[in-house]
Amino acid sequence: FISLGRAISILRSDMRAQLLKARQDLALEYVRIRDIFSDDLFVYYMDKNKTPVFSWRALDEIFDFLVSADLKPFIELGYMPGQMASRKQYAGWQYHPNVSAPKSANLWGLLIRNFLTHLISRYGKETIESWLFDFWTSPNLHLEHGYWNESMESFFQFYRITYYAVKGVDPAIRMGSPNFSYPTGLDHYSAFLVYAETNRLKPDFIAIHLYSCGDGESHPAVSFMEYSVFDNNYHIPNIKPERGHIPQAIDELRSLIDQTSFAGLPVVIDDWNVTFFPTDFTRDTCFMGPYILENYFHSCDKIYGMGFASLSDIHEDFFNTDQLFNGGPGLLTYSGIPKSSYYAMCMAYRFSRNILQKSENYVIGKTDTGYEILIYNINFYNDDYVGNDPSVISFTNRYNVFPPGHDLNCHIEIPVAKADYSILYSVIGKDWGSSYDAWVKMGSPSDITPEIARYLERTATPQVICKTLVNTDRIQLDEIVEPHSVLYMKISRQ
Repeated sequence: FISLGRAISILRSDMRAQLLKARQDLALEYVRIRDIFSDDLFVYYMDKNKTPVFSWRALDEIFDFLVSADLKPFIELGYMPGQMASRKQYAGWQYHPNVSAPKSANLWGLLIRNFLTHLISRYGKETIESWLFDFWTSPNLHLEHGYWNESMESFFQFYRITYYAVKGVDPAIRMGSPNFSYPTGLDHYSAFLVYAETNRLKPDFIAIHLYSCGDGESHPAVSFMEYSVFDNNYHIPNIKPERGHIPQAIDELRSLIDQTSFAGLPVVIDDWNVTFFPTDFTRDTCFMGPYILENYFHSCDKIYGMGFASLSDIHEDFFNTDQLFNGGPGLLTYSGIPKSSYYAMCMAYRFSRNILQKSENYVIGKTDTGYEILIYNINFYNDDYVGNDPSVISFTNRYNVFPPGHDLNCHIEIPVAKADYSILYSVIGKDWGSSYDAWVKMGSPSDITPEIARYLERTATPQVICKTLVNTDRIQLDEIVEPHSVLYMKISRQ
């Protein structure tokens, strides 16, 4: 699945076009959305007689589109409709969702039950049981303008009300845990699992937010901790991402779960990326291809699912910019141009599930007609990638924050049944499949006309080469993979 952001964005024609593209290219199954009870969607109000009124018309349009596209919603339940909120407390995103507790637990339960009953009536019980639901965003973070302002105990009670409202409609609806962030959320998971066992709560999976830079709460550089200070010039995190951070976090969470009565419960990574900052210039570069493949293949066998955050640079979290490559979190630019990360994700999501072998920088899979091989040369950040020093990185030169790196010289030998074989090569790197690098080479135009956008989308694609081996019983290949590059090979018996 992929993490999209606000549900309301699916009412946009450009977001729908990007979703349809991703559905085909990435073989998507689920789309994760949040803020489904937004006041912008007019889901709830109290009439003059103090009677609750629910309107699902806008959400129907959103879910109708997803269902028509053969995409299943993964729904984060929250945040609070304004007229149901106990306080005027808002998260620091640009759209300012209300993150207070409900003023009435009964009203909140009525909202959840009415919502799910409506979904079942419209789409059918079997369909809704195939969807996924979880709850809230990182309530463990003690941010100014953060996601939760009450105690941990009151949040658990809030979850319990929601859980029983969901399961009261249909026990087979798949409802996950709250999604805390790593690493400070581990204590919350420990406490939550004890609370869940005591209160007979049985979430269908454990949800978590994971970023390679962590959640930052315990980091001494806390100047970023108020979301409202973010702007589009804030392009270098105060926290250096750590290689291997995401697989390590999964192991820690898995170990914690398996020491409880919930041992074996599936883990779902709701959101993951290299950083959570609104602008991070390296996310547009071809560094992201190897980064995505390394984290995906070193995590996928430990979890039920992981949703990259996010599909697109289209978002309402912070003020938008007209800059095409503004360091947004998406696999696609706001105009729908694929970044190198998009092509890498295509390779990951479509790769054989029959994995024979994997190591630090390669993975081998078995197909019906032969083999698939992915080799990625990740070149991780140097120590300059901390702080907001504009001398370290610039809008058109974003590779200074990486060490020089070295080519990978790869020798591959595979014994096979004697026959003719075709080999399909696909390469992502600075010269192929990186729209950012292609944009720099064409002179970094600031005015992105439709013609330029079409040119970048048409030309900045992976290199594809085909070769044939005749009457052979051994595949022998010698390949060079440059830093920040990805080599995919599909070997098929003809």
